[in-house]
Amino acid sequence: MSQTCQSCGIRMIKHDEFGTYSKGVKNLNYCNHCFDNGAFSEPDMTMEQMIEKLLKPMMINKRITEDEGRATALEHIKDLKRWKKEGE
Repeated sequence: MSQTCQSCGIRMIKHDEFGTYSKGVKNLNYCNHCFDNGAFSEPDMTMEQMIEKLLKPMMINKRITEDEGRATALEHIKDLKRWKKEGE
């Protein structure tokens, strides 16, 4: 099974990569970094803060500039469930 985390956008393939609800049941929408034990790991995080969190690893892995990384991160996560605005 392969899913995309609806918060950070990483691919989740292995069972232990998925987040969990409070009873340990796997949450298929979020990874274990973003969602654990029934709650977001960083519940007050904004989309802009997520972009900052993803930026440096993306710049290193993709060998791109900060501006390219910021644009790529925004494009990558703006439509994910956690960041999608109501009514879109």
